[in-house]
Amino acid sequence: MKIPIACTLQPSEARSQLGEWREVLHQVTNRSERVSPNRLEVGLLPDADIGLVIDLAQREAACCTFFSFAIEIQADRLVLAVEVPNAAVEVLDQLVSSTAS
Repeated sequence: MKIPIACTLQPSEARSQLGEWREVLHQVTNRSERVSPNRLEVGLLPDADIGLVIDLAQREAACCTFFSFAIEIQADRLVLAVEVPNAAVEVLDQLVSSTAS
């Protein structure tokens, strides 16, 4: 099944949600790495409020179903992995710019 690259938010809502990503990622991130054109790995601080990340990722997945989010837990790090299909790489680029803020 092919998932359409579309967002159900109005433009102002989408801008607001992108701003929310900037705020949340600024609070919980210690690094980010674009490991491929389709995948972003965001290192989360050990004391990060994961609830904020999960809530925002769930809302993003509801309006932009092409996004895939996962929290990866390892002994020495916690990572938010964000993946998109090839057709949505430009959308991931916008999220990557949020991690650089």
